[in-house]
Amino acid sequence: MKVLLLSIILILTTNLLTAQQPGYKTLRSSIKLIALEGEETYQWENTDNTVFLDYKTGDFKVRLKNRDFYNPLHPAPADPDLEEEEREFLLQGILPIIEIINQKSTNQNYSIELQLICDELRMNETIQFNMTITKPGSASQTYRIFSLKGILYNDQLNLPFFEGFDNEVEMYITFNGIFEGN
Repeated sequence: MKVLLLSIILILTTNLLTAQQPGYKTLRSSIKLIALEGEETYQWENTDNTVFLDYKTGDFKVRLKNRDFYNPLHPAPADPDLEEEEREFLLQGILPIIEIINQKSTNQNYSIELQLICDELRMNETIQFNMTITKPGSASQTYRIFSLKGILYNDQLNLPFFEGFDNEVEMYITFNGIFEGN
């Protein structure tokens, strides 16, 4: 009985402490890709992704699946799910969280590096991103708009869905962040 009671108290305490920790809650994330094939420009957007930003450490992660790289308007491959098994990709890095929190200007630009990782493909590529963080007005001190732009290189990634496109594929990551905490 004592063990059960202690376990319940421990679980409740952990939940209360976790709920009170400050952090950015990410909202409305989207990934947009723009690729050229000869003179034709293709662009497609995905809003079904997971973006995570740890307020204390600046740890930033975006979870993607291989179908997120597939442009449904492009004629090949006919069915991406039949062409290859589903794989998970992770874009991760550390954002300058202290500077973001203390941002005074409306727009602030940063240059950051993120790792594009896919364990199944033994991929771990560094991608340079230009990040703009917008703090809309002084009334909302806790709200930020994050916009990242990076270039994926076909000759490094060798992803089947980019086959036939020019070497440079633009990737845009946008999301809103609201600081919740003490």
